[in-house]
Amino acid sequence: MESNEVYCYCGRRTKSATSWTAKNSGRRFWVCLKPKGKDCGFFGWHDPEMCARSKEVIPGLLCKLNSLEKKQKVERRAFIFVILVSSFVYWIVYANLGTTTRKGNLEVL
Repeated sequence: MESNEVYCYCGRRTKSATSWTAKNSGRRFWVCLKPKGKDCGFFGWHDPEMCARSKEVIPGLLCKLNSLEKKQKVERRAFIFVILVSSFVYWIVYANLGTTTRKGNLEVL
């Protein structure tokens, strides 16, 4: 069956989604398009069941990926903070140098 040919019990085309549970990580399935509670209860797997090894390995890989993404987000925020603080300090120093120079020039005149 092609995904665009799957129809639910209502006679409507179904929506394809991806499972991210530990048992079926990355496995695609079809469901009724109607909102939850008003749907016909149709559910069908698009992909075949994964082997035992995949069920063991994939959740660990997803956990590692999520951990690395969180770490990268924290590092990115820290980098932006350092850039902002450095820019602010540079601006303060530059503004003070400009003020001192102008005062010095005024005093000489």
